[in-house]
Amino acid sequence: MQKGSAVTVIERIMKVNEGEQLGTVFNAQPKILPMPVEIGGNLKAEITQIIVVDMSNPESAYYEWFNEAKNANILKPLAEPWI
Repeated sequence: MQKGSAVTVIERIMKVNEGEQLGTVFNAQPKILPMPVEIGGNLKAEITQIIVVDMSNPESAYYEWFNEAKNANILKPLAEPWI
């Protein structure tokens, strides 16, 4: 974690400890974790952790963890195209 990011986190924790309500991004409602989710059919999962990374900033915390994965969901052919 970058020094500036750590300071921001500490400041936010101190505000919460003082009773201040923090705003949410995009007016999103907080969810309690772990959170069960049904993906479809009989497939179920449980979200236990969420990591938010600013992929537009190479200096962002955890950026290096996900740099290679940011384009991983782009479909690539399995083999040579057939005619």
